[in-house]
Amino acid sequence: MSDALLPAGFRDRLPPYADAAARFEATVLGVAHSYGYERVDPPLAEFEDALARRLGGDGTRAAVRFVDPASGRTLAIRPDITAQIGRIAATRMAANPRPVRLSYAGPVLRLGAAALDPARERRQVGCELIGRDSVAAAREIVGVAVAALAAAGVSGVSVDFTLPDLVDTLAGGPLPTDRVAELRALLDAKDAGGVAALAPEYLPLIEAAGPFDAALSRLRAFDRDGTLASRLDGLAAIADGLDARLTLDPTERH
Repeated sequence: MSDALLPAGFRDRLPPYADAAARFEATVLGVAHSYGYERVDPPLAEFEDALARRLGGDGTRAAVRFVDPASGRTLAIRPDITAQIGRIAATRMAANPRPVRLSYAGPVLRLGAAALDPARERRQVGCELIGRDSVAAAREIVGVAVAALAAAGVSGVSVDFTLPDLVDTLAGGPLPTDRVAELRALLDAKDAGGVAALAPEYLPLIEAAGPFDAALSRLRAFDRDGTLASRLDGLAAIADGLDARLTLDPTERH
């Protein structure tokens, strides 16, 4: 029947899958709560301009927008909840002692979808530790994620570590400042030939990707002057004892 059709990227979740999804979500949030992460529930839509500032860049390009008949302003349905958690922590909970530990779950909606991943409506579940920038904080949040997934019955969990500020950290080296952006673009594209032509001394950064221990060893060998030592020591401390498959890609920024 035509009235049973749904728009592309949308689907009904039927038994037993709806029950399984609800149990999964409840388990993940329950583990987060046991670590002190309190639940927040932001609205499905916000003013587009405010949400855009939180998403950054072209973040709202993925958002479904419409005009609010009550205010006459453009609203956007969230394509991601994380930006809303940042807003809540910075405004409604600005006076709360830091760090703030928050968890959340809810639907998100994207304007379009990729051919290999056609879903436009999703459920997003997560937790955020806000107000403490330290190895201990990073170790905690990764540990909570792994523990929550394990409790929910997920196997084969993989944690992928990156160093988004790697090029900026190394920018004071032999490469002229005006070539740093070019190097960053080549590393983003994993263009080994381009990196070899521009600055061959940075080529080991592309090769230093893969299983965590081996990649970390290659990075330590590259870091002869110790510029990255504190970051690499921090990564090792965060990864220590995690019950998951660990990988490291130092040039990944996305």
